[in-house]
Amino acid sequence: MIYPETVVRLRAPLVADPYGGQVRDWSAAVETTVVGVQVQPSESEEPGEVGRASVVTTFRLLTPIGTDLDLLRTDRVRWDGEDWLVDGEVARHKRPSTGTVHHVEAMLRRVAG
Repeated sequence: MIYPETVVRLRAPLVADPYGGQVRDWSAAVETTVVGVQVQPSESEEPGEVGRASVVTTFRLLTPIGTDLDLLRTDRVRWDGEDWLVDGEVARHKRPSTGTVHHVEAMLRRVAG
């Protein structure tokens, strides 16, 4: 199977913060299981910040040809026991002949340390 991974999409509602703004309430996030995707390693780096030893890791999430995915840049993805941020816009590649979705790609990012 080329798309063997199962991930969980986490979508948090917006709630009022104490300062009159809005923030995401990740404790109330709705979990949606997504089967049949591929998660590929992208890169890992260790930024040279003074006084901090961190590692930034990115993976690429892909759907099979012909499969759209309800995923937003404000969502998170749980994969392999870790929660990942959706890094940037979700790319919905379209078929030029029909305008329908060919496949979806999203970058996932996690910072440790």
